[in-house]
Amino acid sequence: DIYRIGLNYDIDDDWSFSYSFGKVDAQGQEITHLTDEPQGFGVSTSQKEGGINDFESHEARVAYNPSEGAVSAEIGYYSAKQQDDFAFQLGLVFGFLGPVVINDPTTSILDMTSFFIPLRNFRVNEDTDAIFGSITYNVADNIRFTAEARNSWVDVTFLDNIAQLGEQSDDYNNFTPRITFEYDYNEDSLLYASIARGVKAGGFNGFLAGPVTLLASEQTFSEEKNWTYEIGSKNTFADGRFVFNAAAYYVDWSSAQVQSLPSNFNTVNLQAGSVAPTIFLNIGDVKNLGFEFDGTYLIDENFSLNFAASISDPKYKNGTKVGQFVGICDDIFCPADGDVSGNSLPRQSKNQFAIGGQYESTVINDNYDIFVRTDLTYQSKRITDALNLAWAPPRYNLSASAGISGDNWSLTAWGDNLTGEKYVTSSLFIIQFSRYGPAINDGTTGGVTLKINL
Repeated sequence: DIYRIGLNYDIDDDWSFSYSFGKVDAQGQEITHLTDEPQGFGVSTSQKEGGINDFESHEARVAYNPSEGAVSAEIGYYSAKQQDDFAFQLGLVFGFLGPVVINDPTTSILDMTSFFIPLRNFRVNEDTDAIFGSITYNVADNIRFTAEARNSWVDVTFLDNIAQLGEQSDDYNNFTPRITFEYDYNEDSLLYASIARGVKAGGFNGFLAGPVTLLASEQTFSEEKNWTYEIGSKNTFADGRFVFNAAAYYVDWSSAQVQSLPSNFNTVNLQAGSVAPTIFLNIGDVKNLGFEFDGTYLIDENFSLNFAASISDPKYKNGTKVGQFVGICDDIFCPADGDVSGNSLPRQSKNQFAIGGQYESTVINDNYDIFVRTDLTYQSKRITDALNLAWAPPRYNLSASAGISGDNWSLTAWGDNLTGEKYVTSSLFIIQFSRYGPAINDGTTGGVTLKINL
């Protein structure tokens, strides 16, 4: 259930006030039985996850936007409260006991009575308060500086329901600024540059992770931070028929939070068949240099073309090590200490592009609009794990759609993956079982969509 209430009030021609309230009540449950993946002695595994999330936020802003003058500004306050409950347990089914029967008579999302090996069970409470503001100064008619800033205070408490050793708590205080420079080179071209800092709060892994009592140094993880630098240009040519935008950026990312195994979950645990859920650790630093551009060209009043492309190369910096491969690597196939210095980040395509075309017109005495559209997208190979041992191959996707619409209705026929390609859409390295879990696309899909506005 998602709720949102918004209020906007113009105090006068220069001043305005806005307020928004948001609330989310969510709960979910997943029960999985790995019937085709028996472990030793004919044992297969069932797992159950359940979560409940309760979130509420308030935000108020006052803005000053005069019709004349060199300065405009805004200031605001934000607060939020969130409670997140999560439970994850396993059950074992022995093959010699006969056919597998999934029996889960539970009535509560968090009830784990039929899954008897506890891996994680915790409650997180998070309170956030923040003040923020911005000011824009017009140095000249075509030159602007904008300074923005936000200061956040986040209080987090964590209760490990398995360990039952009481609450853990911490607080985070962060200042995140952004400075932007804009220059109108002419009426059709804008040049800009920006510097910004981002922060993601730290958190807790608890006292226990499955059968492992966590080291004191791994019961918590700290904040991750980054500085992002960007320059770019936005342009309109040929009397507005051709729009072209380009940008280059560099991200300096420190103390990255990455899923890992506990450092004291070693080779002996793996050989004994123990299962430990993942925890989060700050493994090191990342850098990313990228370029991107996009454009739209109106060939005539009916036909248009659009295109976009990006090139990026996110890599781990020297000295970065991950704990996902503890007890797996032998220093021949992969480094036993988990050193990923210079490796590419998982699940990222270095090169991507998209190109599309659309024809639109009016028919039958200009009473109806019709359109026909096609798009082709490409993604280069995507690394699957931090050690760069596996990857999903490059993929193309061709889609098309056509439709007709009236004053209050529209009818669209569409098709996706028209070439029928089979490819891996994503893949995760499943740490506990030392294997990859790929997902395959749906093949060719299509349908018809009717919309009516009452």
